This record gives sequence, C-alpha cells and structure tokens, in this order.
Amino acid sequence: DNDGRVIISDDPNVETFDPFPDLALNPELLEDFSTQGQNGSIIYTDAAGDEVMAGFADMDEFGVNQALDWSIIAVAPLADITAPIQKFKHVLLIFTVVISLLAVFFMFLSSNRISRSVQSLVKGAKEVGTGNLDFRIESGRNDEFSYLANTFNDTAHKLAAARIET
Repeated sequence: DNDGRVIISDDPNVETFDPFPDLALNPELLEDFSTQGQNGSIIYTDAAGDEVMAGFADMDEFGVNQALDWSIIAVAPLADITAPIQKFKHVLLIFTVVISLLAVFFMFLSSNRISRSVQSLVKGAKEVGTGNLDFRIESGRNDEFSYLANTFNDTAHKLAAARIET
C-alpha cells in the first residue's frame, strides 16, 4: 500500500502487510512508488544487496473513503532484465565480425584479381617494348581488363603485320 506495506508478494521471506524490505535501505522509494498517479521504473540496490529494477504504478483512490490507496510494484534483478540485451550485443558483435571478415576476404580476392590483370598488361607492354610483337595477353573474362587485353593484342597484331609488310 502507499504506507509501504506489502499486500501481495511471491517472495517467501515477505509476509502480507509486512513493510516492503527495500524501503528500510531506500526510504525515498516510497515517495516514487506512492505519488498519486505516478508510474515508471527505477534502478536501485535492494535489501539483499542486488541491483534491481522496479516498475511501478500508483493506483487512483476512489469513493468517499478513498479506497485502494496502493501501488503496483514489480521488482526484478537488473541482470535478468538486461540479459537479453547482453545476448543481443554478443550476437551483433559476432555478426559484425563475421561480416567484416567476409568483406575483407572478398576485397582481397577482388584486389588480387585486379593486381594480376594489371601485372599481365604490364608484362605485355614490356614484351612488346623489347620487340616481341608475337606476345599476346590471355583474356578469358568479360571485364575492363579483358577489353584492354584485347585492344593490346589487336595493336600488337597490327604492329606485327606492319613489320612483316616492311
């Protein structure tokens, strides 16, 4: 009730109409719990020394004798309330790490492919520069580097044909 006595509890250590045990350590809680029409939640250390969260709602009184001057208070260990959030944080962290590793892996594959294509074009340019006009760059893919390789091969073919004509 709004005087701090327990009306109903599932705690076997608290008898009906005994004072709410947490009020002995935190008497200011009664003001939060019993302010007319007040509702909300609060985190505090309970009588057992555990960090808990209490959700509360003060009930309106009614009638000439202002009946039901009491509050509904649900108290649970904060660890129990935050456990799903902590689990979600761990799952999210693992998911983020896995996605990051996959991104790094695919970036490595992509950069490796680009690097090999550029090296192939550089090798072809060096070969033609030394006079080997018969050198051709293999181009098995359908991308920008294949287009460059095909253009390079056509140019090398035309240079070789021009050398034969002269």
